Amino acid sequence: MSVFMFGPAESDVARRLARHGRPVVWAGAVGNDELGEAHLAALAAAGVDVSYAQRDPRAATGAAAVRILSCALHAAFVATGPRVLYLTGVTPALGRQARSAARLALQLAAEHSALVVVDVHHRPHLWSSDEARTVLSEWAPHADVLLATHRELALCLPDPPGGTDAGAADANATDAGGTDVQIKELLALGPGEVVLKAAAPHPVPADGAPHTATSHAATSHTVTSYTDDGPTAALPLGTPAATPDDDTFAAGYLAGLLDGLPAAARLARAAGHPPRP
Repeated sequence: MSVFMFGPAESDVARRLARHGRPVVWAGAVGNDELGEAHLAALAAAGVDVSYAQRDPRAATGAAAVRILSCALHAAFVATGPRVLYLTGVTPALGRQARSAARLALQLAAEHSALVVVDVHHRPHLWSSDEARTVLSEWAPHADVLLATHRELALCLPDPPGGTDAGAADANATDAGGTDVQIKELLALGPGEVVLKAAAPHPVPADGAPHTATSHAATSHTVTSYTDDGPTAALPLGTPAATPDDDTFAAGYLAGLLDGLPAAARLARAAGHPPRP
């Protein structure tokens, strides 16, 4: 049972997850050119299944990424029967056709009982916060797991009555209370877990081990897993310099999810910490 991806931003996660020894299918689009073949070769060399990748003779690699054909995506998803669909907020920012393909992938995941992991991964140079919020707030109820920084939480919530802008909501989330409220609102929409990839107020155990998060007694650079029961696990990283990049974190988290690890162990895997005996 594999993890299914198709966006260009997801290809880096695909490579890293494959190096964890997990089956990954990348069914994105490349141009019928040398750059496209090199991209697919690099994925294949890392162990990613690219047999369902699309080659677009009408566009160069790069431009082809936004021209994903829904019929080919549907066929690839049904043929591979993935256990997990992994999507980032980069893919829908690439244009209407990529956005439509992502919507189809969410529909297919629901029809085939695949888990959905949404990694917000907001890139403001690709689209505005309001544009992102329109799409991501539609996605959030379909996600089983949502990965986000505290500044990205507001992008996944619908406008409250009367409306507000994402910048104002983001400002309200910079304190622990605002963040906790937004996480509760997100969990009420449908996700079973929200993973906060940000500095957050949590107690730091002396040995730096993952722990059950029970209070907001101290501030540390921490990744935290939340469910309806509240913060269930937190992993202090020490300093921002110790934080893994988004792709490394996502690949490690997905590997832990596929292995059925508990929340604390998934966070440790995502952060690159060695397993505890």
